Amino acid sequence: GTGLAMLPRHEHKVYLDRFHDGVISPRVARQLLAHTGDLLDAIRSGGDEAYETTSQRFTGYGWRLRTAQFVQRHLGFSLTLAGELADRFQVLQAMTAAMEDVRHHALPAVAPLVGDDNLAMLAEAIARRDAVARRCLSAMEAQYPDYSTALKKRFLARMVCRVADRELKQLGDQGLIGGDVLDDLSQAIDGLRAQQTGYPSLDLGLKPHQLVARVPFLPQLP
Repeated sequence: GTGLAMLPRHEHKVYLDRFHDGVISPRVARQLLAHTGDLLDAIRSGGDEAYETTSQRFTGYGWRLRTAQFVQRHLGFSLTLAGELADRFQVLQAMTAAMEDVRHHALPAVAPLVGDDNLAMLAEAIARRDAVARRCLSAMEAQYPDYSTALKKRFLARMVCRVADRELKQLGDQGLIGGDVLDDLSQAIDGLRAQQTGYPSLDLGLKPHQLVARVPFLPQLP
């Protein structure tokens, strides 16, 4: 109903904010914003059940990721897989952040409109989506531990840039810093942000010499 439809709208705003803050890429932002539109369409056409189905389908492994895994496994090309995994990481991270924001801001806003019983149902729906996103993140970390660590470092660096930008703007507005100092700090933040573009290299340790090294007795063979 109306209460459920308000949640994807709030979610949409969270994703836009994260894009404007440079936390998610344009490609990931397009995916997430399209998803909130799909959620609204699902609510209009099928209600709660369609909302759940649409959400589950979005967090599942899509054909792009499956194709990238196939290419890497059989042809040894990992660049496409690196990109798909990086996008998936951003999507899932953004979803968990959005669910947290919905829980703390959107749900209290709709509470007077929907009543206690419906509010509890909405809270359960958000909790399920959050749990699914977190399980998907955990599964990715288990399957690609080194790459997940590299992606987390990039995510934290983007968050540092986001916070630093805001703090720097506040200091500038207050007249506490300015001129060359402000320019130098801004350039330093821009430099850090530029280092986070693109994708980290994906090394699955599948090169022949690495595979041999994983088996203790093989390097000893003549």
